[in-house]
Amino acid sequence: MFCRMSLGAAAIGLAFGCGLIGILYLLKRRLNEEENVIQVAATLTFAYLTYYTADVICGTSGVIATLTCGVMCKALGSTMINSQEIMANFWSVVEQLLNTLLFGLGGLVWGGIIANGASRVTFDARDWGYLFLFFILIIIIRFFLLASFYPLIKRIGLGANIPETIFLGYGGLRGAVGITLALALDKEIRDSGKNELLDTGTKLFGMIGGIAFLTLVINGSTAGSLLNVLGLTKSSVVRQKVTAIYKSRFRETMLYDMLRLLADPMCSAMDWALIKEHVPQINDMTLEDLKKTALGVKEDTPINKYKAPRLENILPYFVDNNFPEKTDFSWVEDLGEPCQVLVPATLQQMTDTASELEDLKVKVGASDEAKELRLIFLELLRFAYDQLFVDGVLDPRNGGPGFVAYTLRQGLDFASDAVKNRDEPLNDYDYSHVVERPWEMNGKRFMHQIWHPFARCLKKKVADTPTKEQQNATLAVNLSVSFVHAHLVAQAFMADEFGKSNDDDQRSADSKASFADVYRLIILESDTEIQKAEAALAARDAKDVDITKSHLFCKIMLSHAVHDITKVRDVGLVSNIEAGEVLEEIGTAFYLLSSNKHEYSGELSKEEKEKALEKVQIAV
Repeated sequence: MFCRMSLGAAAIGLAFGCGLIGILYLLKRRLNEEENVIQVAATLTFAYLTYYTADVICGTSGVIATLTCGVMCKALGSTMINSQEIMANFWSVVEQLLNTLLFGLGGLVWGGIIANGASRVTFDARDWGYLFLFFILIIIIRFFLLASFYPLIKRIGLGANIPETIFLGYGGLRGAVGITLALALDKEIRDSGKNELLDTGTKLFGMIGGIAFLTLVINGSTAGSLLNVLGLTKSSVVRQKVTAIYKSRFRETMLYDMLRLLADPMCSAMDWALIKEHVPQINDMTLEDLKKTALGVKEDTPINKYKAPRLENILPYFVDNNFPEKTDFSWVEDLGEPCQVLVPATLQQMTDTASELEDLKVKVGASDEAKELRLIFLELLRFAYDQLFVDGVLDPRNGGPGFVAYTLRQGLDFASDAVKNRDEPLNDYDYSHVVERPWEMNGKRFMHQIWHPFARCLKKKVADTPTKEQQNATLAVNLSVSFVHAHLVAQAFMADEFGKSNDDDQRSADSKASFADVYRLIILESDTEIQKAEAALAARDAKDVDITKSHLFCKIMLSHAVHDITKVRDVGLVSNIEAGEVLEEIGTAFYLLSSNKHEYSGELSKEEKEKALEKVQIAV
């Protein structure tokens, strides 16, 4: 019996392991996404086939067979996996789902037993006493085994010292496997019809479920304290110095990022009072830091690409009443009027654009080239929106930006259909307004109002609930700014790829227009769409526009910070715990940004800023 259950199961596991390795070897086209997915599906299929064959068909141990198959695949087939990331992410999700299902099912059964819901057996006070005694004995036995094998544990594999061995004995939580086997045993007893064993199986399940419960409640809740006592969480002096160096470099990188973004017209209206509150990593910036960073950005940027940062809304906060009136600020460049994110086109410009557009429509007509270039342009817009996702400007988790992301992409889908099937010109701005204000924003406001009193009692940071008017303004400004930015990015790509085409002899078969005329037509159609967004933005209150753009600026900064810290973590320069602390802080900052605050502590008025700038000697 023992040989059949153990060795037989191992043989089955080896056989299935060989089959799985063979499949992984045959699916070796790494750049083929379908084969990468099939590899993942094969690992799941073979895991369950191995267990079913061993346990149900052959009557051996399904656990041992599956374990053997997994060990063999890991040892011999890990290098045959095309995408380690896809494989790891898939099994991470599967692990969470199955653990949730297992503990949910096991908890229901165990809860019924300890609540004496099963008529066949009673779990009384004596059983609870045995459970606690059993729990203590298991821990003692575990410590005894680890102590007995400590000389071997210390020398094999990665090795372990005494504090690590102590925690290994205390922190070995017993749960998923034990509950799985207990459920399987209970089912096997029921299927066998041996009613005399039902009480024993129920008592056994009660004990196993109780052990899992006690280890999670007692060991799990006290493991952190034990780690601190054993000194396993303490960093060495050298490690602390390394961490301090990277935190300093991380702060410096964020300052560089801020100065570069301030040269972008979309971000030029950013106010230091808002940055200081929403980007805590740099809220201690000094005037010397600002000077050093500004000079560093200028030195590191090629001359033909350098744009001076606009500091009109930053510098006044570092000029107080005791500030010398004659101070050298030769490092500050171009402190004139702040750049406008969007400069609405004049009526004459709009008329000229419309006139040229109509002339080109007549000249180009409904050509295949125009249709194809429009579709290409729409795909470039989709790419630009994806970049806004990366930068954090469009956040699907956040109500306002999430709805903007949805409606902008929907506008692209409708516009693509109109171009492809009805030969319509670009009209994605109108199509992006098909859906009105999302109803779930009302639901989020309701949940904010319920959660905030509890959060404040727990001393958690909470974001102020934005009013309905603030939400509507944020939606409109987010949509217009994102729309215009994406169109400008798409136009730049088009200019790089097609803007230099001057071959007037290459004319389409169904029109007298050159390719350059078709390209110009698409750009003018895009300009017309931009003018629609500019008009909508100009109709909004200037304060709402500036605040919303400033929030977008902070989101971009925080998103870049997340990319930087995760990159440093992935290459191993900082640990997961060290990076996690910074990411947690950034996550809180992202959450507080959702409040759409319009007033900030210490914010200077326009008159105060102008008065402060009068004290600064500008070197142009």
